[in-house]
Amino acid sequence: MKTVRDWILLVDKLTELTQYNKINWERDDAPNYLQSSISRVDFVYFTTFNNQRFRLFEETYKYFTDEHQYFWETQSQLDLVDSYGNSIFDIPKTKNMYNLMQAVKYQSSNISQIFDGW
Repeated sequence: MKTVRDWILLVDKLTELTQYNKINWERDDAPNYLQSSISRVDFVYFTTFNNQRFRLFEETYKYFTDEHQYFWETQSQLDLVDSYGNSIFDIPKTKNMYNLMQAVKYQSSNISQIFDGW
């Protein structure tokens, strides 16, 4: 079994490759099975690295502090998927997944084009 450090290094590597456009992420609508009355996923992102297909998404969910009291939290989730987008393995959550999500959103939005030609 891999250590937490191994998972952190994997996420860091994916972030670096994304920032340098060595891998590209495809954005798609979230499947219905990722939606519920207490959580929401707007988009999912897919890429291939080392012959493995990865899916990344940001889940917004209700964090209950009491039976009827809650606030909204957000977490990123990375997993390995098959060719149909079905989860095979959930990558353990690491704090640097936020950085990966930000890099993927930046890349997929093409926002850098705004600054081209200045």
